[in-house]
Amino acid sequence: INKLDKAAAAAHTFYLANPDHMEMKQNLEYYRMMAGVQETDFKDLEAKPHMEYFTADQECRALCEGGYDYDGYNYMDYSADLFQAITGKYGHDIYHYMQVLNCKQNCAVELATLPGSDNPLEDFLPSHFNYLQFSYYNSEDYQKAIECAKTYLLFHPEDEVMNQNLAYYSSMLGEDKAAAISARETVHRHVRQSLLEKELLYFGYEVFGITFVDPDSWTPAEVMPLKLREKQKAERETAARITEEIGNLMKEIENLVEEKNKESTDIAKMVREGGSVLFDDITVTMTSKNLNGSLRVVLDGVITDDECRELHRLSNAAALTGDGYRGKPSPHSPSETFQGMGQEGKVSLKSAHLYFNLSEKVRKVMESYFRLETPLYFSYTHLVCRSAIE
Repeated sequence: INKLDKAAAAAHTFYLANPDHMEMKQNLEYYRMMAGVQETDFKDLEAKPHMEYFTADQECRALCEGGYDYDGYNYMDYSADLFQAITGKYGHDIYHYMQVLNCKQNCAVELATLPGSDNPLEDFLPSHFNYLQFSYYNSEDYQKAIECAKTYLLFHPEDEVMNQNLAYYSSMLGEDKAAAISARETVHRHVRQSLLEKELLYFGYEVFGITFVDPDSWTPAEVMPLKLREKQKAERETAARITEEIGNLMKEIENLVEEKNKESTDIAKMVREGGSVLFDDITVTMTSKNLNGSLRVVLDGVITDDECRELHRLSNAAALTGDGYRGKPSPHSPSETFQGMGQEGKVSLKSAHLYFNLSEKVRKVMESYFRLETPLYFSYTHLVCRSAIE
């Protein structure tokens, strides 16, 4: 319908809430290239007007005071447990009240979460007063700096840096004047109210088993029940131990990788491609460079025509279909069959001698060609035949 300004705004709004949506990102880039679309068209249609924190907090808290959420069950179908059955409707009211308090506590999370983000900003409310005290310090307004520093300390009273800042501001303004300055009363009330709610919610956890996850990092440890503190301490210690074990394991893996790399480097130092192939009939047809890898070579003329025919007869007599390991007839490609030596008692002594002597010849050629400083030992020599399937 050719309403590009509305399309741009809708796409921008969606993308803010879904920043990983690649198709919408492409749409936005396309709209930006279109004639008639202005940068001002890319606006958030769901953006809320800037609001003072505690006003927004009160609005959020008011929305929590609705009916009891039965998790999909209506009141008539609700099945009370033994405790609720004994206490009647009052027991039910307790669960409702705990749900309301839990909702109100989570307003801190709602207000600290940016659009499109899964996690809230850490220490959102206290950090405001940290920034404010620093800003007032830069403008040499020590009275306001003291007020904000004391307000921050309502959340983190043991913060060493902030206490040092407060002492400095007090010395600059004068100790008597500084002592008369209090933390912001609205914040003081908010902290007191929040702590009372937390105490009630932890009481509900202890007595009724109602789960409560504290959204704030500034809650004093003594507010949490001792059993829960001990449980969380044990969980932290377990997590720390697991983290340490994982770290040690990763370190071991890194050491193994380093040793492997060192070993590869040492081998590379020992190996220098391009040495003599020892025999005049042998020619180098492909090197590591041609074969896209290190320590590789293709040689021709390693065996004579008669030796080749003898090995061919040997393979016809004693070879088994398959790769010799897992019995796969076509381990590399469906366009070929694979045969390997493997039938005991079907190899003549002459053929066995030839097989062994040729293996030794190849070993010596490899030692010479790669200029090995230590002897090369074979674990085994595998004679295989690969035949193309038409």
